Amino acid sequence: RQRRLNHILLLHHQTRVDG
Repeated sequence: RQRRLNHILLLHHQTRVDG
């Protein structure tokens, strides 16, 4: 379960940096 959260957090972070 924690692994999935980590993935979402990473994706969210990348999107923010791109924006």
